[in-house]
Amino acid sequence: MSTEIDRLLENANDAYYKNDYDTAVRLFEEILKKDSGHVASLQKLAKIENTRGNKSKACEYYERSLAIQPEDANTLNDLGNLWFDLHEWDKAEEKYKKAIEVQKDYYWAYFNIGLCLRQKYPGDREKNAQARKWFEKTIALNADYYPAYNEIGLQHLDRDELDSADEVFQKAIKICPSYKYPYFNCALIEKKRGNIIKSRQYLLKAIELDPDYVPALNNLGILAYDEKDYDSAFAYYARALERDPKYLFALYNMGLAFTSSEEYKKAHQMFLRALEVDPTYAPALEEKARLERDFEYELSNQTGLTDSDFKSKSYNKNAESIGKREHIREQKDQIGESTTQETGERPAETELYTEKFGRNITALARKGKLFDVLGRDREIRSVMEVLLKIKKNNPLIIGRAGVGKTAIVEGIASRIAEGKVPPFFKDKEILEINMGMLVAGTQFRGDFEKRLQRIIDEVAGNDKIILFIDEIHTVLGAGETTDSSLDAANIMKPALARGDLRMIGATTTEEYNKHFIKDQAFQRRFYPVHIDELDMDSTLAILKSLKPRMMDHYHLSIDDSLLSLIVNLANDEIKNRVFPDKAIDILENSCSRSSFDGKDKLDELTVKGIVGEFIGAKFLEAEKDKGQSLLGLESFLKERVYGQDAAIEKVAKIVRLTK
Repeated sequence: MSTEIDRLLENANDAYYKNDYDTAVRLFEEILKKDSGHVASLQKLAKIENTRGNKSKACEYYERSLAIQPEDANTLNDLGNLWFDLHEWDKAEEKYKKAIEVQKDYYWAYFNIGLCLRQKYPGDREKNAQARKWFEKTIALNADYYPAYNEIGLQHLDRDELDSADEVFQKAIKICPSYKYPYFNCALIEKKRGNIIKSRQYLLKAIELDPDYVPALNNLGILAYDEKDYDSAFAYYARALERDPKYLFALYNMGLAFTSSEEYKKAHQMFLRALEVDPTYAPALEEKARLERDFEYELSNQTGLTDSDFKSKSYNKNAESIGKREHIREQKDQIGESTTQETGERPAETELYTEKFGRNITALARKGKLFDVLGRDREIRSVMEVLLKIKKNNPLIIGRAGVGKTAIVEGIASRIAEGKVPPFFKDKEILEINMGMLVAGTQFRGDFEKRLQRIIDEVAGNDKIILFIDEIHTVLGAGETTDSSLDAANIMKPALARGDLRMIGATTTEEYNKHFIKDQAFQRRFYPVHIDELDMDSTLAILKSLKPRMMDHYHLSIDDSLLSLIVNLANDEIKNRVFPDKAIDILENSCSRSSFDGKDKLDELTVKGIVGEFIGAKFLEAEKDKGQSLLGLESFLKERVYGQDAAIEKVAKIVRLTK
């Protein structure tokens, strides 16, 4: 029997090391039929199932092995690692401690207990202090165990103790120069210090050690994006996604880069892909909603994503800085030393730091990239009057979704660009802050606060800037972490109270009542300006102003009578949305449908078809048809609903009254 088992074991191990797992499993199971206590077979089966991703089944094999050999520290540690991967922290910690009981100097288990505490209690300072003691015990047992130094360095980095973190990461690098993680972490430190060249050097070194290291590729993309080198950013994000197509942060960051390149449809599709990975990822949800609200025209008409957008080589021709950055790999001796060439890499910035995280609406108005704002003279004047005040000079625009809150701010920017404003506004620049872009790339506590504080300092020192934050209720909680209640609103409050900032906010009535008024201190800094739905005449004027651009883009002729029809139908049939938004949507969808169908003229049938799709019903051709249908409504319903004649008659009467 022993000879037969030895032969099977030799063949099973041979299949195992050739990665022929099916054969190996069959042979190991055959051994277990002959000897159910064959520990080596149980352990190999556990490793195979772990490799296949069947971690629960792997745990079962290890448990069977420990039932036979309970004093095996290696198996206890391996089982603990499986429970760790399954996020069963208590079970993992139990196995690691048993491994230590079996073998007091088993330093891997000490290290793993520290990791358990870090994962189980993120942000808990007391537990993190306990975790550090376990890491220090690990080093006491093995002074060259570099992963422990890396974890201690991360704890320093979490507390923004950059010098201490750097010192510990350098120890890890000295012990094991081929260990990629401390290089990546040193890159984060240098970015916090503002040493972009050194940050990039560390990231490139990490990629040299592991060309498939996705977080490093993603962070190189972030550095390029911050410099507005979008082709280089695209190249790095694409390289990350070539290796991991579901890497959430690269998907989201690529969407931001497409937004900054004004390729809004591609950006929207990237955010959708990010949400397929994590449907709850708030930055992607916010950016998706913003694009759908502000760039509906572009989403309908721009070109979407193609295969080449995900191929890094597609960007290399224009991403000239990629070559420069790759050359830094030849300067490995500079890593860890002071760099004297930093001042030579980038030209002096003429752009405001604030503009990196949004758009200059006044500059867009000067370039003629904004639509005309009609019918909102009173509201524009109200907002400007608030801005002109000495105290409480921060207007908060409140209104239902679709009434045109952002358009009012764009109207102010257009007047500034045209010089049709009081002297106070002549040199003003309205800068919109995008909270999603501001949060992007802030991986550690303190990153977001530093960005926002730098913006506040820049604006406070420049009385020409007026900030605009759309969906301003999102600042209540932006940047908040599990161990910090410091959100964007709390950072802004002191500057708003001192009058250092002039800021325009915009939010819906629902969000204002739900979130904004809960923070009384923040609410007091703003003066509310309520915006009502636009009337039908003003909406018609807007459609007429859009008509030339629609005709030119869709190559259609459009009669003014159809514009009036659109306004009337939107008013009569679409009750859950507001002017001008619903009328603009009908016009654009109708034009898009006509152009797609090869028509050269917009017609009434197409418009009514689009309205019917909006309300989820077939549109009747004439008022006579509608009247006849309403007269027969009771009979129609009674044929389908039994025993409710009285209720049907009441409902039918109310429907006829509303029509």
